[in-house]
Amino acid sequence: MSCFWDSLVAACNHHNLLLSRRTNLELCRELISLNKLTKSVTVNDEPLSKQCMNENFQAVKNYDVNGINSGHLTGTHDYFLCLIAELTSSSILFNFNGTNVKISAGDNNKIRLQSNSGHVWFVPS
Repeated sequence: MSCFWDSLVAACNHHNLLLSRRTNLELCRELISLNKLTKSVTVNDEPLSKQCMNENFQAVKNYDVNGINSGHLTGTHDYFLCLIAELTSSSILFNFNGTNVKISAGDNNKIRLQSNSGHVWFVPS
């Protein structure tokens, strides 16, 4: 199941972010290579704690790309979503199983994602 990565590739292609028109694995590897602390990210207008930033950084750094098609357990402070927001100075508007979450590091782009209990998808705007 690669719906998380499929949705990120679709969002990057739609908004011409990072290296668009790529495979899930290429995007994942690029994000790992660009990993940094997400100092300007807020979640629902609250800054990330230093501990959250450090945990997110470590999660990206240690991500096993071999499991990319085995699903991705995401959450409201997802490390890859925070990193994409930071790298692109964008807002990610994520309807997370019925709860609206805004992951933001600027308003260059507004990326819309939605999920239910088992899948994530990109919502074109």
